[in-house]
Amino acid sequence: MSRPMVKIATIFLPIMMLAWGTSLGVASNARAAEDVVKVTVAGKFDKVVTQLKREITGQKLVIIKEIPFQKMLRMVGLKTEKMVGFEIFHPRFGKIIYETDPSAFKDVPLRIVVKAVDNKVSLEYRKPSVVFAPYPGLAKLGQQLDGVFAAIAASLAK
Repeated sequence: MSRPMVKIATIFLPIMMLAWGTSLGVASNARAAEDVVKVTVAGKFDKVVTQLKREITGQKLVIIKEIPFQKMLRMVGLKTEKMVGFEIFHPRFGKIIYETDPSAFKDVPLRIVVKAVDNKVSLEYRKPSVVFAPYPGLAKLGQQLDGVFAAIAASLAK
């Protein structure tokens, strides 16, 4: 390769690599945005949280843990709006996972986060179908749970 070609390659190759990497990042972020469901609910935070707990158990899911994110952030000096997370699941789904691909247990329980935002309440979760997509044989379970989570969110958005 001639000297001018080396110089051109030295200049343009990093630029092309940066452009390519940036475009991949944008595609990845766009895909990630579709993987997360965000629902805004009118109402007081505490009432929405109480209703969410009812809806979760009404869908025959178990609240495994309630995570007080607001309190945890306060411990490190951050003052935030109200925010709580719920880890939820049910053993009947665990049986399916165990029989299909036990390595998927690292992605359970599933989570829902509730935040107070501008006098409204925001509910967010990753679609279960996305969570279980890497595991062969669990697509049907992921789609089934998408419907359950969508029903929970829809009942709160009424």
